[in-house]
Amino acid sequence: MSDLKAKAAPLRRIILAIDASEASAKAVSFVRTKFPLDRSTSKDGQVPINVTVVHVMKRRPLAPIEFRFTAPWVKSEKKVKDVARRLVKHSAQQLIKEGFTAEHICKIGDPAEEIMKVAAKQEADLI
Repeated sequence: MSDLKAKAAPLRRIILAIDASEASAKAVSFVRTKFPLDRSTSKDGQVPINVTVVHVMKRRPLAPIEFRFTAPWVKSEKKVKDVARRLVKHSAQQLIKEGFTAEHICKIGDPAEEIMKVAAKQEADLI
């Protein structure tokens, strides 16, 4: 009789898609606390878990007219992008402090589509 309980492949790459919601903060906390504590290179050759923190902003339609000044919605969009960059950077820094390797990515487009593109490129084990 064969052993049906095969050992799971080690988790090496996580895509953590976040926004500014409380659920995203909980997701970061979950990753920080629920994975094995030994994330440093050890005798058996284990490497740290790599987490790519991703935030995707939906593309906003452009105004149909040309402005000769900076419109308020353009300033607002720039502010939103800056906040998003700080958010993913901060989350990645939290994970690094816990022993993960981490990077942060901000994209513009369809969130599901862009997250899947990042996951495919990173060959993610978990999203």
